[in-house]
Order: sequence, then structure tokens, then C-alpha cells
Amino acid sequence: MAIAFSAQSTATTTNTASLVVNVPTGVQSGDYMIAFLHQQLGDSTDISSSGWTRIGPPFVANDSPTRITGFFAKFATSSEPSTYTFNVVSSTGRSMGFMAAYSGVDTTTPVAYSTGWTVGSTASLSVAAQSATSNLFTLELWAANFASPNSYALASYDGGLTFLGDAYNPAGTENTGVSRSALRVWAGTALSSGVPTHSIATTGTPQQTCSGMVCLTAATTGGGGATTTPVISGHTTATVSGSSSTFTMDPSVNHIGAAVAVGDWIIAIATSATGSSATRQPTPPAGWTSIVAFGTVGTGTTTFGVWAHQRAVSETTYTWTQTTTEGNGTYTRQIFVSSAADIANWIIGTFQNRETSVTTVTNIAPSVTSVTAHTLGLLISAERTLAAESDAQVTCDNFTKSWFENAVDQSLFVATKDMVSAGATGSVTVTYPNAHSKNGEAGILAIPGTAVTTSGLAIKVSNGTSLVDATFKLSDGSGGLVTPGGYKVVKPGYATVTQMLAQSLFYCAHRGGSVDFPEMSLFAYGQSALWGYPALEISLARTSDGVWFGLHDASLDRTSLGTGGGSGTTLVASSMTWSQVQAYSILGSTATNNTTQPDRPYMRWEELMAMYYNSHVLFVDPKAAIAYTSELLNMMDAFPSSTTKFVAKYYGVAGNTANTTGWAHDASARGYKTWGYFYQADAANFATYQGRWDILGMDYNADQTSWDSIMSYGKPVMGHICPNLTAANTAITKGATGLMVSGVKSVLPPAIS
Repeated sequence: MAIAFSAQSTATTTNTASLVVNVPTGVQSGDYMIAFLHQQLGDSTDISSSGWTRIGPPFVANDSPTRITGFFAKFATSSEPSTYTFNVVSSTGRSMGFMAAYSGVDTTTPVAYSTGWTVGSTASLSVAAQSATSNLFTLELWAANFASPNSYALASYDGGLTFLGDAYNPAGTENTGVSRSALRVWAGTALSSGVPTHSIATTGTPQQTCSGMVCLTAATTGGGGATTTPVISGHTTATVSGSSSTFTMDPSVNHIGAAVAVGDWIIAIATSATGSSATRQPTPPAGWTSIVAFGTVGTGTTTFGVWAHQRAVSETTYTWTQTTTEGNGTYTRQIFVSSAADIANWIIGTFQNRETSVTTVTNIAPSVTSVTAHTLGLLISAERTLAAESDAQVTCDNFTKSWFENAVDQSLFVATKDMVSAGATGSVTVTYPNAHSKNGEAGILAIPGTAVTTSGLAIKVSNGTSLVDATFKLSDGSGGLVTPGGYKVVKPGYATVTQMLAQSLFYCAHRGGSVDFPEMSLFAYGQSALWGYPALEISLARTSDGVWFGLHDASLDRTSLGTGGGSGTTLVASSMTWSQVQAYSILGSTATNNTTQPDRPYMRWEELMAMYYNSHVLFVDPKAAIAYTSELLNMMDAFPSSTTKFVAKYYGVAGNTANTTGWAHDASARGYKTWGYFYQADAANFATYQGRWDILGMDYNADQTSWDSIMSYGKPVMGHICPNLTAANTAITKGATGLMVSGVKSVLPPAIS
């Protein structure tokens, strides 16, 4: 969504150690409030206030006495106080503050970029272009001089800036032994390329100046038809002499920055100094819509009209014609508006002429009522004047000034209002420095925003305080993104082995669900997690170049060729490089419950760990790579709190020598729990081998005598390998306290207790 200026307030104080700044009227919960603060005759201790975060450098000192200046920020809550008190260190110096609020700022990273403070003794401030991408930036200039404050009043500033306001020290109460001060704040719109160059000038030369800039990051929205308020992305001008019958509008010339984008709306305002509307009538090229009929303003001879057009791909410039040979020129301006809805949804307010019966310094634009939220109120005020009026001299109430131009004896004033909620804009009074009768006109356009059409699966995410709309896409594996067809909430896995063993019945997905999906593929583990499995089991092989990956057998013959059972000799994993393994896939036909599903790639150890180490307990079996157990244990040890997350698994009567060496012994020595699985045929050896293992396992098909024997050692016993719910229930009936399940879609784990 677009960032928009919401509200502002100012405060000054003299010779106190604290500065009270009013919270701007109209601040909404979630607005990003920035306090601009300055103290003169301070020391090197920083300004501070509880609940506020400094953005930018801590302070800047220039000459003597010391000057301290800076930005502080916080997000507004639903119960903001009316004022905030800032500690400004010195009780003998003078302080001033200004507070502004902005809507639509990202809550995680609100500041995209901030400059250091620039100091000097100059009557002008040049703000260099910045590459930071942001919807809005804000500037502060502080200036001081031994002369009175109006000796360094604003002389000019670029039209791409909005002057928010300034603060002066109270007249008559200043300590004349130190410099007087002024604090001024602007806002501007950044482009996709960043913040363009700007220039600010004052009358007279201040003794000291400090300036700084902050770029704000826009919050993202999407899905669900979210809407963003339109923003002014630029403006340009064109003039023509009376003897010419054509003039060209060029949207590539933007006083703020880059050319207007395709799809943006262009609002054209044309005024002429003298002549009738008939002889001055401009005719635009095809595709332009008249908003305000071209005609004479008031009872004077000035003519005025407004048009709009949405820029198409092929358009570069726009050539207009008019029927005139009169001497005075026509002055045209273009305002570029992005994120605006179709013109059919705009509300065109009444354009009211300046009073003609009296001499006045004001134009008044009547209020407009919007019917939709996130509408841009755009004020346009024009005047025929021979006076050399400057930007800083023309002001308005209710709206926020964007810029003022004066050329060819005509002027244009533009201001905006971000109408977050539907309703009335309120009328706006534009005040000029020179009184005129007639020859002035002002009105308001209410321009709704466009619905955000960001594609993707609609979801909700937290912004830190509430849930907001967002969209979600998945990688297609080749650099592209695809929209998933839906989603399912994934239940949390076991946080630790201890939590798993504390369950009355615990569950683990065998090879990621080997009868439902291509076994030990990353897809299979993802599906097992979606079906609620809180522990995952993997068997590993090791390639000749040292890559560990998911494979139950010594070879790829069964899983890739469909032959060889568990003892194939054609594609022996330990004799292959990882690159060679990647030339093969795990056959979808190995999953007996769905033999026609797609084949899947083999999965490295690192892939499984990246996805599920933090969320699941993992059973690890070295299988044919048993000779490399020390290397595997080192890999396991590399993870934080690894002994709480891994279970070392192997066939109960193999992989050990006299209980003093081998996988079970070595894993136990490093602090890991172990699981040894047995079959009914092993019953005679239970007493010999069970001591190696913390958790025991028994074939769910074994008879009750074998189950009773394995349970007699008082250890947890897992029923394996359960292809369906019937098998799982059989194991539970015989006494199982855990289940190793291959049919994960049939056996659904309950919530973790």
C-alpha cells in the first residue's frame, strides 16, 4: 500500500530541560509517528523519551554552543496520549519539536534508508538523490542566525516537496546571547529509482544549518481485494505562444523524477491569460476525458479546463491543438497519479470561481464526499496573477500542500488528502499573498484507489499486533513461482525426544510414508508433515563423493529401476557420485497405495534438516553406510541441541559388537537416544541385544508371546511397520506405546499433549 502523510503538530520551548510535543490530531492506530527534535545550547548527551526509537545518527554538534538534532519514531497505538515529553538535556538552551504521522508504513522495517546529518553555514540545502526504494521520504532542515527568524524565512523549495510546517522560538523570550533557531520539515514521494535531487533555499545566510532525511518502507498488502490510496507520482508543464496552434505535453519530463508509468493517470490543466474560451479552446488527442469544461474563470478573461487520460504502452508525447492567434500564452500542467481506479469511479467536485464582487486573497474549493475508502482528495487551484509569488507564500487549510508553480502570468497550486475512510473532504481555503478580484478557480477531485490484484494464494500473516491480508506462492524449482491450489495447517511436531516419549502413544512416519508416496523424497516428508506426523524416519546412503541422501537399500535398483529388491547390484550408491545419483528418480510406483503418481528426485540429508530439524523429532538409520557412523554422528552433533532432536535407529541384533562398539554404542556415548527394532524370529536373542537400545521395536504381526517378552524390559516399544489403521490397532492391542507408520494417510496422529 502507499505511504501517506496523516497529521502534524509543532511545539517550542525556551530554557527548559524537557520539550512537550503535541500528538497530531487525527493520528490513527498503526500510524508511524516521527518526532523531529532540536536543542540549541545542549551538550553531547543524547535527546531521549520513553517508548520512542531514534532513527538516524545520535546527534550532531556544530560550532559553539552545541546543537543537537535528530529523528525519533514509534507506531501509534489505539490509546495515544495527547502529548509526549522529550528530555533535551540542557535547561539553559532552547528546544523545538515537530511531530508528523504517516499511514501505510511497514511495521517490521519501517525505515528503508536514512542519511547522516549535513552541517554547514549556507542559505541553501541540496538533497542529493538516494537509491533507496520507498513510497515516501521526509526531510528536516534546522537553521540558526543571530538575526530575527524572518531574516531566514523560506525563499523557495522544489515542487517535488510538500512543506509540512516549521517551528520558531517564541519571540521576545529568547536568549539573545545565542543564535535564534528555526526547524522546518518537508515530505516527498520517492520513485522506483529512489529519491531524486531537491533544493531548499532561505533568505539570508544562517550561521549554522543541519539537515537529514529518512525514507520510509511501504507496508505490503495483497489478496482479498485490498485497496491502496492513489499517490501523485509526478508533474510537468508545457507552454505555447499565442501565434502557435499546437503544443506538446511530454510525460517523460517529470519535475519529481522518472517518466509517468504505463497505466498511470495523467490529469491535464490548461489555462490561458486572455481571450475567450472559444478562441483558446484546447483540443486534446483521442482518448482524453474532459473533467472540467474549458471556459472563462469568473468575470475575467482567464480561461481554465481540466482533462484526464490513462497512459497506454505505445504513447510518448501528446500533441494538442487550439484555435488562436492571440498574443498571450497558454500554460498547461500534467499531474501524474498512480494506483488510481478508472475515471468512471472518480467524483468531480464543483470548481468554484473566486469571488468577483470583492478583492480577496483566497480561492475556496468546496468539499467533496467520497463513497469508498482509500480515496485521494486532489485539490487544484489556479490564479491569473502578475505578482512574483513564491511557493512558500501560498498555503491552504485541511489538505496537505504538494507544490505551487508560477509561470506565464499564471499559477497552479496542488494539495492532497489521504481519505483512508469514506466521507467528506471538507472545503479548502487557498490563501495567496496578493489580493485579486476574479481570475481564480479551485476544486477537488476524489480519486479512488485500485484494488490490489497481487496473485497468489490468499493467506493471513501477523504484522506484530494483528492479522493482515497477504498472498503466498511456491517455487516451481526452476526459478519461477506458482500459486498453490490450497493449504492445510501443519500440526507442530515433537519439540524434543523427551516430549515424544511422554505421549501415551507416539508416532513416526516411516521413510516419509513409504506406501503412500515415493519413499524418502522431500515430497513424501512434506506430505507426512501435512498429515500431522510429529516425528520422521530416514535411512541413509553415502555416495563415493561423500554425499548422504535418503535410501533404504545399498543400491538404487529397487527405487529407480524397479528391480533388484534390497540387494541390487546395478546402481550401487557407494560407487556412484551424487551427480550420477541425480540422473535417477524415485519411482512413484514404489508407493503401493498409489503406483501412478509422479516420480520424485532423491533427497540430500541437508534438505531434510533444513525443512524439519526445528519442527520434528528425527529417527536416523545409517543402513548400508554403517562404516561411516562417526561421520554421520559428527553431522548430527553440528546441530544445536541435537541430542534432544535425534534418535539413532538400527536393526536390533546388528551393527554392534559385544555392546562396546558400533552405532548404538557410539550414539549413546554422544548422548543420543537409540531405537532397535526386532521381529518375532529374534525372540531368543532379546535378552542379549535389548540392552543396547533405549527404545525397542516389534513387528506388529508378531504373536503376543513375543510382544510380552519385548515389553518385559520396561522400555517403550514401537509397533512397526504399520501400513494401515488395522495394523496400527493390532500393535496397540498387543501393547505398543509408539508406532512406526508407512501408511500415514490411514493412521492419523492425535494432537500432542
